[in-house]
Amino acid sequence: MLNQRFHVAISRAKALETLYRPVLEAGQAELQKTKSGSELLAGAQAFAKEFGEITSSRTIPRKRDSLHNLNTFRQLHGEQLRATHAQLAKFQPSSAQIARILYPEIPVTRWLFQKRAILGGTLLQAKATGQDVGTATQGLGDPPPLVQSCITPPYDKQETHQTQLGISDFSPGGTATLDGNTMAAGDIQSNIFVPTGVYLESAFVGHDFAVPPGPTQYTTTISYDWSCSGEAGVGGGVAIVNVDLAIVIDKRDGTRETYAREISLLTVPAFGGDSFSHQANDVTVTIPFTRDGLNGTVTIWVGVDGQATAIGSSGLAGFSASAFVREICLTSVG
Repeated sequence: MLNQRFHVAISRAKALETLYRPVLEAGQAELQKTKSGSELLAGAQAFAKEFGEITSSRTIPRKRDSLHNLNTFRQLHGEQLRATHAQLAKFQPSSAQIARILYPEIPVTRWLFQKRAILGGTLLQAKATGQDVGTATQGLGDPPPLVQSCITPPYDKQETHQTQLGISDFSPGGTATLDGNTMAAGDIQSNIFVPTGVYLESAFVGHDFAVPPGPTQYTTTISYDWSCSGEAGVGGGVAIVNVDLAIVIDKRDGTRETYAREISLLTVPAFGGDSFSHQANDVTVTIPFTRDGLNGTVTIWVGVDGQATAIGSSGLAGFSASAFVREICLTSVG
């Protein structure tokens, strides 16, 4: 079930590539204006096939040879690439545009923008909503809810997923254990040969809650500990890291809802490097939702989502995120 979410994440990664394509194409057009620039592009095309095959190579010597060729290329042409893309820095898409692609459900008014440094990154974090803390209250004299269940570890479900498009030095590291611990980590590179790289990873635990006929309005309340970090560097293009605590409510009536909390979105455009870390302990969130009222099952998933994206002639992005899911509750409220 959770694997379906990766199709959405991949489509958003492709949308980022489309967003930055005009900047990359403008850089190529600038290089083609000079003899040395044309030779640079010709050399890049000659090596492109080799680097396109690097991720499928199972031999360490071949990977070492490819990386040696990349380092040699950077030494010969790195300054020219940086000078070319420096002219195009003002045409870089904004952090708000990136946020709209990666988190379209969050309005721009909920983002906290932190400009980190000149030629550095911009860190976006979403403000908490009114429903993020607390639980639903019951009126005096009201009958007890038909559903009122809280589950602590061990949970009865776990899932991990990983997708890589491009070159990564990091082996898949996502883990989810029934004792409530979830972790995802990875990195990705881009270069003149492979100008777009994306690494996606998620890890979830979940529980099935039996629900009777009748109630249509519910809340789920989740308690957790959270920790994350990320870093991004770029020398022409953009490097992006985004991580969040993801909550998926599968109503098992053919519909599901997804919510993101503890979001950190780091964008490093043009040239520069930056990093972030964030931690939160014993956090409680309550999310209301509706269902069709038929008897059946509701599955609540909680875990970590991470994505690293590098676009351009020289980029690196990586992340690590973990969540301990303390408790998952389901309550009917009407």
